[in-house]
Amino acid sequence: RPPFGPPLAPSVSAIPLPVAAAAAVAVSSGLDGFWDHVARRRLLEFQGCLAFTLAPPLPQQQPPPLVQRPSPLQPRPAASGDQRPLRSAPEAPRVLARGPGAAALEWHVLDLDLLWPETTEVEECAVEQVEVGAGVDAVVARCGCHPRQCLRSHVWCADVDGLRPDGAMYRFRAVPRVQGAWLTPGAWSAVLRTPRLPPPPEILSVHLLLQPPPSAGSDLVHLVWRCRGFGADAAPIRVVGALAAERVLGWEVRQRSSAASVRGAVGAGTWRTCGAGGWGEPEGCIVHMEPRLLERHDDPRAPWQVWECVLLVPSGWHIDELGIYHTLRHQFSARARNVAGLGAWAQWSAA
Repeated sequence: RPPFGPPLAPSVSAIPLPVAAAAAVAVSSGLDGFWDHVARRRLLEFQGCLAFTLAPPLPQQQPPPLVQRPSPLQPRPAASGDQRPLRSAPEAPRVLARGPGAAALEWHVLDLDLLWPETTEVEECAVEQVEVGAGVDAVVARCGCHPRQCLRSHVWCADVDGLRPDGAMYRFRAVPRVQGAWLTPGAWSAVLRTPRLPPPPEILSVHLLLQPPPSAGSDLVHLVWRCRGFGADAAPIRVVGALAAERVLGWEVRQRSSAASVRGAVGAGTWRTCGAGGWGEPEGCIVHMEPRLLERHDDPRAPWQVWECVLLVPSGWHIDELGIYHTLRHQFSARARNVAGLGAWAQWSAA
């Protein structure tokens, strides 16, 4: 066939006889192969249909019986108040002290396992608290906090205020509300103890430093004291949220002065206790080096820490309005500060 135009009719006389005979044999063998292929395909289809027809029928599977699951949201009983039973209650809140009389709570509302989850979304939660301890009546009260839910993590959290400070112990639990009805409260949390005020420290040593002071008419005094911490509670009581909040955050140091001699005693060089004047009013110290931790002992039963600082105090004699020479003696005291507030002052150091 030419590339363009109608096909040309073959001329018999133009084809040699051997070539025509070979072409006839090829066409005949090709037709035989085609019909053999068609026959084999029809045979395979017939065998497949026969095998499917003669195969035993499959046993019919019975549908599983319908199980009637009781809904955990039962009708509200007449004598049970305003609560309904819940198949899975909220978990116990995780509690942490947030201040002298405040706490932070977190909890999850577990899967309610209901037949229609779209109708059982927790609308809100409430928090109940009870104060525990010796001599305290266990009265469950509803907190005035407003719990909120994180839309990303689905964790409920609340900030509880108004707790009794300085060592009061509480438990908390969450109460969810579904379809306008309050459900069964969840489990109680671990015991939370509000932070206790630090105990008064103990002055260990006060001595004068020999290095030159930064200004004339003053001396450098090195003050060392020890503070004792709170030991761990007994094994049956699990108290959380208080020990970390009771860590020392800072210190306050004060001093008071007194005239060490009267007229004539200074010039004679005698120092008599009977000649000493009364102590003045306590006043703040000029801190040359801020308090720093010198030593610590982390015994769970009786921990303690040793602190030090350097103070700047006036030195030498001074003349009062009557022209009397006086020398000063000083006493020092310190107190610690934590989340609960400022603790008690230590006893005055030796003059």
